[in-house]
Amino acid sequence: MKPNIITRYQIFVVSEKAKRLRSASEGHMDLQSYVEFKRNYRSLARVHRKALKAQRDFWKLFMHSSTKVGTVRAQLAELEAVAERAQYAYRRIMERYPNNGKVLKCYGKFLEEVKNDVSGATRHYTEGNRIGTTDAMMNM
Repeated sequence: MKPNIITRYQIFVVSEKAKRLRSASEGHMDLQSYVEFKRNYRSLARVHRKALKAQRDFWKLFMHSSTKVGTVRAQLAELEAVAERAQYAYRRIMERYPNNGKVLKCYGKFLEEVKNDVSGATRHYTEGNRIGTTDAMMNM
């Protein structure tokens, strides 16, 4: 008995989903996954920049001859809040892309520059270099 056109289409869709899942687990991305990754990566870069700017603003306070303690306290609270938001964003993206060397290296840079955690940064740099980026499109 030959399956009708609808049954054959359903079989095709299921087999394509299975192929996509297999290739995604091997580190390959289709166009939709790539676009989603780039959007997530840009959001990481944005929160990373915000954390660096908050750090810069904090240290700029001390360039003035008179700085109020309340101002320093408020700027420090802002710096900690921005760093926590960035940390949360990195965790969320690293859960989504655990085997992506580019994300791991970027997180290592965040740990080194913002959190001043050199040992954690070294660990993530090493892991990112070990994994690397398996897809040539990821280097764009």
